[in-house]
Amino acid sequence: MQNSDEQEPNETVSTMIGMTRIYASSLLGLSSCHSSTVWANYASHPRLAKRFASSMKALTSNTGQSPFHLATGYSWSELPPSSTVVDIGGSEGHVSAVIAQRHPYLNFVV
Repeated sequence: MQNSDEQEPNETVSTMIGMTRIYASSLLGLSSCHSSTVWANYASHPRLAKRFASSMKALTSNTGQSPFHLATGYSWSELPPSSTVVDIGGSEGHVSAVIAQRHPYLNFVV
């Protein structure tokens, strides 16, 4: 069995997409139980919002889940120059920042 630090880039990208889908589903379930959205809750509780952002960044801090795999495992160079990439749920933009460093001709919205 492979250690998560030894995953191939395409496996890592698939894992990151899967984790994002699971997380998004849990947020949708949470918001349906309350009168406000989870994002409205974070807006009124900055300390919790910061902790959430730190947690999201921690998910990609090991080698196997590094944003580097997304930056190098997708053919970003096939996008026309000045294309806009929208990072939905991008937290503080740490993943987009890694991609932008390698592909400065793209525009990012987080």
